[in-house]
Amino acid sequence: MAKSNIQRSSISGLWAAGLGMLIGVTGIVAALAQIDGATFSALNPIVRGGIVLGLSVIPAVLWLAIIVIQDRNAPEPRTLVIGLFVLGAVLMGGAVRPLESVVQQSPWADANPSLLLLGGLIRGIIIAALTYVTVRWTVLPTATFDQPIDGLVYGVAVTMGMATADGMSYLLGRDIRMLGAAMSVITVDVLVYVAIGAVVGYVLGMLKPGRAAGWVGVVALLGGGGVWAVNDVLDQLVAQSPVTGAVWVSMVPAALVLVAVLALVTVLIRRGGTTAVPQGAVLLPIGRADWYVVVLLGVAVLGGGALRQQGLDATQSVTHGPLTVVVPTGLLPVVPGIAFPAQSRGGVLYAIGERPSAGSAAADVAREHIALQESCYIYPIVSVAAGSVIESVCLPRGDGAVTTHGYLLVNTAEGTTYTVSVSGAE
Repeated sequence: MAKSNIQRSSISGLWAAGLGMLIGVTGIVAALAQIDGATFSALNPIVRGGIVLGLSVIPAVLWLAIIVIQDRNAPEPRTLVIGLFVLGAVLMGGAVRPLESVVQQSPWADANPSLLLLGGLIRGIIIAALTYVTVRWTVLPTATFDQPIDGLVYGVAVTMGMATADGMSYLLGRDIRMLGAAMSVITVDVLVYVAIGAVVGYVLGMLKPGRAAGWVGVVALLGGGGVWAVNDVLDQLVAQSPVTGAVWVSMVPAALVLVAVLALVTVLIRRGGTTAVPQGAVLLPIGRADWYVVVLLGVAVLGGGALRQQGLDATQSVTHGPLTVVVPTGLLPVVPGIAFPAQSRGGVLYAIGERPSAGSAAADVAREHIALQESCYIYPIVSVAAGSVIESVCLPRGDGAVTTHGYLLVNTAEGTTYTVSVSGAE
């Protein structure tokens, strides 16, 4: 069969896999949404864990099954596809997570469109770079990789592995009650990961058998970053829309991004025509984009780390009843104005709370004083303009605990007791 026909068949298979996975998962989400949360919660924990693990691999199973069925004319070695899938899953824990921990922005960034866009761009660049490196040093140098569409199959196999590991981590780290909502969350990530894999895979096809210049490596990384950033922005817009109640709505932005990427890649591959290298032409090194990828990844990680540290060092004023509290920005919640729970920064525990008043400011202070007395030494209460301050030194409670020194600010307004506490190791 001619290469052009194989290429058209492979593109059709890619679309079938993408849309088939999307339709199949949407149907599964709709079915799972009908299961009552109380019914699922009543199951044995081991059974629940098994179901959760099964859910996390459904998108990958659908994708790979359709790819194998469709790719009959020029099938890629299944061992390579599965191997890259497994390698992608390993990379999620061994490389993606550590790099993301360096550049991860504060949740407060979600309220800032610029930081939201930048955070998505950096995350996408990391995923795209590791996808490039994986395919570049495994399949790209081999004779198996002989047409542009191969890059899409292998690139998506890697990112699908990453997405599956990410989904497993998400589901196992939470007490899942609503299966439909949980499935929709991991599906969103899968769709975005697949889109990034398609972008990187297309660029790899430009390098081999294509003859593109090395700077297309920058296109791969910025394209991957752009995919994640655009999805984040669309996701925020959908979250602010009046139709957020339906489970499937959260999947719309990622579905649109995936379809747009597949459409663009299809057009570009078809316009490229034959990729045969002219007889006698000088063969270009397949690693000509490597340095571009390494440098841009380094810039993204270092720049993201610097921005993250700047964000962590920044402070923000938060109104808490009659009190105005200045706390590290990194402790703030996603939604401004909502009190943050007890959180730790640099060994210092910050917490704010509120409860019905005991009747008066003096009674509230006395109640907090009594609550602290167990295993704590209480210093004389000090009155300040903002309320009353209770200083305490508390002895260790349990193995591995340490003596803590803390301050509790108490104030009363409109029948509510407001508290702010700061404590750390003595």
